[in-house]
Amino acid sequence: MRKIILLFLVLFPLFVSRAQDNNLPPLEYRRVVVGEELTATWCGYCPRGIVGMAEMKKKYPDSFIGIAVHDYSYNYDPMGLRPYADGLLGFFTSLPNILVNRQRKGDPYFNLESMYKSEMAEPVTSAVAVSVSYADEEKTMLSANVRTKFAFDAEEAQYVYAFVILENDMKGTASGYAQNNSYSGSSSPMGDFSSLPSPVPASRMVYQDVARTIFPGFDGMLSSIPGKFTKDEILSSTYDLELPLNIQNKDHIEVVVLLIDHSTGEIVNAAKAVSPGMETASDHIRVPEIEVVARQEGSSLVINVKDTDAGKYSIEVYNAQGQLVKRKTMETNSPVSFVPDNSGLFFIRITDGKKTVVKKVLYRQ
Repeated sequence: MRKIILLFLVLFPLFVSRAQDNNLPPLEYRRVVVGEELTATWCGYCPRGIVGMAEMKKKYPDSFIGIAVHDYSYNYDPMGLRPYADGLLGFFTSLPNILVNRQRKGDPYFNLESMYKSEMAEPVTSAVAVSVSYADEEKTMLSANVRTKFAFDAEEAQYVYAFVILENDMKGTASGYAQNNSYSGSSSPMGDFSSLPSPVPASRMVYQDVARTIFPGFDGMLSSIPGKFTKDEILSSTYDLELPLNIQNKDHIEVVVLLIDHSTGEIVNAAKAVSPGMETASDHIRVPEIEVVARQEGSSLVINVKDTDAGKYSIEVYNAQGQLVKRKTMETNSPVSFVPDNSGLFFIRITDGKKTVVKKVLYRQ
């Protein structure tokens, strides 16, 4: 059978810098709590999640990030994001429900604030900040600069980043945008939903904090943060993220970076950048001038590095489960090749010790 190699449209160029830029604002140790809510327009009780998330956003704008993950496993939801929803369905099976820092789960209306306060009481051992700008004139790619530091030394830490693109003020005319409403006519106050019909017509619904995509997936990107670092050392990375084609309005998007302890699955901190057009480009960091090429030659996956600086590079290839499947040293313009055992998603990590590029490649047999 002919084998086809497709370069995934979302690429992750990564430059890791350990140098501190004194022109940037200080990176402060403070906690931001993340609530990942599983919701759907077909879910009659999900309006209480809409109300609960809105109240938290208003009450704790600087220390709470709400992410509304729409699910369409039971019925159609035009905002559904199955890969993200599947991650949450590993923690609960009913809607609405919310996962707080991936450590506590409960109702997004009745339990959310108490879970938030419990997380805020935990010691703060990390700091993270993110800024975004458009990486191209067509505004199809975002350049996200992330700065992180920790309040301790580490030799073999397992922290990773995941990126979520949110969209606000989403609406549509299709029937799938109508919100089922079990609180219609109820004597129990639930925002304005007790006075609204069921379903609430699409023309009267506007959705906030909607997850449009998560990069590279629910568990984050392997090797995105060095395992060895010292206390208060600032680790700075720059990523290119491709915008989903179904974004309604690019002026209404936000980028959230999740700092995840891969050994426990916990979100230990997070940060959010709003309105890429309003952000200043991170010109204090030079994006590496490395071009990584993957192509098909017979049944092999061929990897080549084209760099303005000649030198040797270490190549590591990981499968979607995080297992190392290939490691090799190569020189610029000296391709290496291998034949994957199976179809699937692979992460190719190339580094010269100073700069690193990670590419996401889909290999199909």
